[in-house]
Amino acid sequence: ESVKEMIVKYKRDKLSSPQWKTAYDIIDTILAADIKLLPITLNVMNRYAGLYPNYFQDHRDPSDHVIICQSIVEHIPLVAHDDKFDYYTDQDLELILAN
Repeated sequence: ESVKEMIVKYKRDKLSSPQWKTAYDIIDTILAADIKLLPITLNVMNRYAGLYPNYFQDHRDPSDHVIICQSIVEHIPLVAHDDKFDYYTDQDLELILAN
């Protein structure tokens, strides 16, 4: 889901890097860095089904919600710069807020 988000942002000219001439280059960069991509499993989707979204701050991004659930299910801290993610710590998200 994170890779999809990167590609979407790249295609909308909201994410760039001198080494990326195409969206395929994002994938090649990830493969070259030997980053393990995790599948979106049924456990992640079950967590997604039970997630209480942060409508108080109008956080309606389904991709963010899948990433949050993946982080919760896999017990991987999520690094984010958006304070809307802090809401999910009460739902077992381990969050590292980056400024």
